Amino acid sequence: MPQPGEVYHYPDYVFPDAEQTDKYVVLLGQLPGGDWILGRTTSRSHGRPRNPRCNHSDPYPSFFSTLPADYFE
Repeated sequence: MPQPGEVYHYPDYVFPDAEQTDKYVVLLGQLPGGDWILGRTTSRSHGRPRNPRCNHSDPYPSFFSTLPADYFE
């Protein structure tokens, strides 16, 4: 049974603009109906702040992690 905090490879992830690519996602939590809340990972900062770690502002809400660079390889 999957647990929050686990990392999964999600082949053919579909973005809101319909682009598809392989992504790693972090299971953040499960809704009462059984659907999962996923956190997408990225290797590109695209101006996302590192401090504070949790950022809710536009255009990219994000959470910065200090995992080693090769963690998702």
